[in-house]
Amino acid sequence: MSILTLMTLTGGLSSPAFAWSHTYKVWDTDNFPVEWWLADREDDNISFAEAEGAITTALDNWVEGAPCATLSHEFQGIRKEHSGGFIADSAHTYSFEDALDELDGGTLAANVCFEAGEFAFSLDGENYYYSYDCDVVYNDTTPWMLAEDIDAGLCSNEYSLESVTTHETGHLLGMGHSCEEEDACDDPDLRYATMYWSTGPCDNYQNEIKDDDVEGVYALYGPYCSFEANENSDRYGGTPHEVCFDVECNEPPENVIWNFGDGNTSDELEPCHTYTDKGQFSVSLTTSGSGETCGDWENTRRERAYVLVCGEPQHAEGFDGLFTFSHYDGTTYQMINQTDTTVYGCIDQIQWDVFKGDELVQSVSAWSPKIDFGSEGTY
Repeated sequence: MSILTLMTLTGGLSSPAFAWSHTYKVWDTDNFPVEWWLADREDDNISFAEAEGAITTALDNWVEGAPCATLSHEFQGIRKEHSGGFIADSAHTYSFEDALDELDGGTLAANVCFEAGEFAFSLDGENYYYSYDCDVVYNDTTPWMLAEDIDAGLCSNEYSLESVTTHETGHLLGMGHSCEEEDACDDPDLRYATMYWSTGPCDNYQNEIKDDDVEGVYALYGPYCSFEANENSDRYGGTPHEVCFDVECNEPPENVIWNFGDGNTSDELEPCHTYTDKGQFSVSLTTSGSGETCGDWENTRRERAYVLVCGEPQHAEGFDGLFTFSHYDGTTYQMINQTDTTVYGCIDQIQWDVFKGDELVQSVSAWSPKIDFGSEGTY
C-alpha cells in the first residue's frame, strides 16, 4: 500500500496580547482637575479623613506614574444625604455603601463611568467617547485597611483601600483590565499589572503603576504610536516574505526603533522588512522623545505573533519523508505523520487523500489517523 497525499495549509494568526486594554471611554483633559466627593457614610474601619487620604494617594499614583495623562484632582468634601451608589449626576463620588446591592460578594469595588456621548477620537479602528462622571462603589461587606497599616504588618484578612482605588482610577482614565477572570493570565505582565482584574488581602502591589499600564495610558493621552501592516502587505506568507508597516502617532516621536522579531531592526518610521526565515514573529515599535508635559518619554507598542512566515512542508529531523505507516488490524493501517512541526502556526489543516487507481475513495482530516481501506488492493 502507498498513501499519495498529505496536504498542509498556512493559516490563522494568534491575536495580539497586551498587559493593558481600554474601555473606549476616556476623561476629557479639558475637564481636569477631576472634582470628587465622598458619600455620606464612613466605612466601619476607616474614617472619612483616612479615606480622603487613601483616595488622594491612589489618584496621585497615576499623576506621578503616568504624567502624560495630565491627571489632576480636587477633593470637594462629603456629600450630605448621599449614601452612595452609581448615579449619573455629573459628580464623581466614592461611596462605602452598596445601597442597591449592585455588587456581588466576590467584587471588592466597581467603577461605573457615564458616557457623555461626545466622540473623542479613534484608535486602532475603535471609537472612544468622553466620560463625565465615574462613580466608585466599595463593597460594604469587605474589610478595608490603609496601605501603611498593611506595610506595618497589621493586616490579617483586610484589603488595601489605596490599591483597589488605584485600580479603579485606571478605569476613570479609560483603562480596561489587563485580563479577565476566565483568561489564563500566564504572562506576568498581565498578572501583575495595576489593571489586573483581582487582588488579594493584605496586598499593596497595585499601588505601583507598572510600565505596561503607563503605555496603555499613553495610547489614550499621548504620546504614543501604533502600527499595522500596510493594506497591501499580508501578515503571513511563504518565505521570503516582505511586510511594510504603517504608523499612526498622536505626537511625533524623535526616535524610532523597530524590532521585527527575527533579529533585525530599523530606525525608519514606516519601514518594509523581508523575512527570510520561516517562523512566527512578534513585532515591536519603540518610540521616544521629550516635551514640556511628559519630559523624557519612551513607550513600546508590541504585537505578539504578528507575522507568520512558512516554507514548503518538510520532514522532521531524523526522518526521510513526510509520513510512513504501519499495519494495525485487518485492512486498517496507522498513518504516522513525520512533518516538521517546529514552526508554530504554519500548519492548521491536515488532509489524507486515499486513491485506488485514479479514483479518490476517501479523505481523512487528522494528524495521524487510522485508515480502514476496506478491502485488499493497491492504494
